[in-house]
Amino acid sequence: DACRISDNSGYKTHNWGKSTVTTDGSGIVTIAHGLAETPTLVVGTVKGTSGYIASPNANPGATNVTFIVTDDAGAAVASTSVDIFWEARAKG
Repeated sequence: DACRISDNSGYKTHNWGKSTVTTDGSGIVTIAHGLAETPTLVVGTVKGTSGYIASPNANPGATNVTFIVTDDAGAAVASTSVDIFWEARAKG
Protein backbone atom coordinates (compact mmCIF):
# COMPACT_ATOMS: atom_id res chain seq x y z
CA ASP A 1 0.00 0.00 0.00
CA ALA A 2 1.23 3.48 -0.82
CA CYS A 3 -0.02 4.78 2.56
CA ARG A 4 1.28 1.91 4.67
CA ILE A 5 3.27 2.76 7.79
CA SER A 6 5.51 0.00 9.13
CA ASP A 7 7.84 -0.59 12.06
CA ASN A 8 5.82 1.78 14.25
CA SER A 9 7.16 1.30 17.76
CA GLY A 10 4.38 0.53 20.23
CA TYR A 11 1.79 -0.50 17.61
CA LYS A 12 2.37 -4.20 17.18
CA THR A 13 0.75 -5.87 14.15
CA HIS A 14 2.83 -9.07 14.09
CA ASN A 15 3.68 -11.39 16.95
CA TRP A 16 4.70 -15.00 17.48
CA GLY A 17 5.91 -17.31 20.18
CA LYS A 18 5.84 -20.67 21.91
CA SER A 19 3.20 -21.23 24.56
CA THR A 20 2.94 -24.21 26.86
CA VAL A 21 -0.78 -24.49 27.58
CA THR A 22 -3.28 -27.03 28.83
CA THR A 23 -6.34 -27.78 26.72
CA ASP A 24 -9.73 -27.54 28.36
CA GLY A 25 -12.29 -30.36 28.33
CA SER A 26 -13.09 -29.60 24.68
CA GLY A 27 -9.49 -29.40 23.45
CA ILE A 28 -9.49 -25.57 23.39
CA VAL A 29 -6.54 -23.36 24.37
CA THR A 30 -6.42 -19.56 24.57
CA ILE A 31 -3.26 -17.52 23.97
CA ALA A 32 -2.82 -13.74 24.31
CA HIS A 33 -1.49 -12.43 20.99
CA GLY A 34 -0.30 -8.98 22.12
CA LEU A 35 -1.32 -7.18 18.93
CA ALA A 36 -2.67 -3.64 18.75
CA GLU A 37 -5.71 -4.90 16.81
CA THR A 38 -7.55 -8.10 15.95
CA PRO A 39 -5.41 -10.43 13.82
CA THR A 40 -6.42 -11.32 10.28
CA LEU A 41 -4.02 -14.29 10.10
CA VAL A 42 -3.36 -16.88 12.82
CA VAL A 43 -1.34 -20.09 12.51
CA GLY A 44 -0.22 -22.64 15.06
CA THR A 45 1.74 -25.88 15.25
CA VAL A 46 1.87 -28.39 18.08
CA LYS A 47 5.43 -29.54 18.77
CA GLY A 48 6.61 -32.63 20.58
CA THR A 49 3.42 -34.68 20.34
CA SER A 50 3.10 -36.81 17.23
CA GLY A 51 -0.26 -36.54 15.49
CA TYR A 52 -1.64 -33.47 17.32
CA ILE A 53 -2.93 -30.56 15.24
CA ALA A 54 -3.66 -26.98 16.40
CA SER A 55 -6.45 -25.37 14.36
CA PRO A 56 -7.11 -21.66 14.95
CA ASN A 57 -10.59 -20.34 15.63
CA ALA A 58 -12.02 -18.70 12.51
CA ASN A 59 -12.77 -15.50 14.49
CA PRO A 60 -9.77 -14.39 16.57
CA GLY A 61 -10.44 -11.89 19.34
CA ALA A 62 -9.05 -8.45 20.02
CA THR A 63 -6.65 -9.74 22.71
CA ASN A 64 -6.56 -13.55 22.40
CA VAL A 65 -6.48 -16.29 19.81
CA THR A 66 -7.95 -19.72 20.42
CA PHE A 67 -6.98 -23.07 18.97
CA ILE A 68 -8.63 -26.47 19.14
CA VAL A 69 -6.10 -29.26 19.53
CA THR A 70 -7.06 -32.55 17.90
CA ASP A 71 -5.36 -35.88 17.37
CA ASP A 72 -4.70 -37.43 13.96
CA ALA A 73 -8.18 -39.01 14.01
CA GLY A 74 -9.81 -35.57 14.50
CA ALA A 75 -10.83 -36.08 18.15
CA ALA A 76 -10.36 -33.19 20.58
CA VAL A 77 -7.40 -33.63 22.94
CA ALA A 78 -8.86 -32.76 26.34
CA SER A 79 -7.04 -31.68 29.52
CA THR A 80 -3.56 -32.15 28.06
CA SER A 81 -0.45 -29.94 28.23
CA VAL A 82 0.90 -29.04 24.77
CA ASP A 83 3.54 -26.74 23.29
CA ILE A 84 2.10 -24.54 20.54
CA PHE A 85 4.28 -22.45 18.28
CA TRP A 86 2.00 -19.70 16.99
CA GLU A 87 2.00 -16.57 14.85
CA ALA A 88 -0.58 -13.78 14.56
CA ARG A 89 -0.69 -10.90 12.09
CA ALA A 90 -3.02 -7.93 11.82
CA LYS A 91 -3.59 -6.08 8.59
CA GLY A 92 -2.33 -2.86 10.22
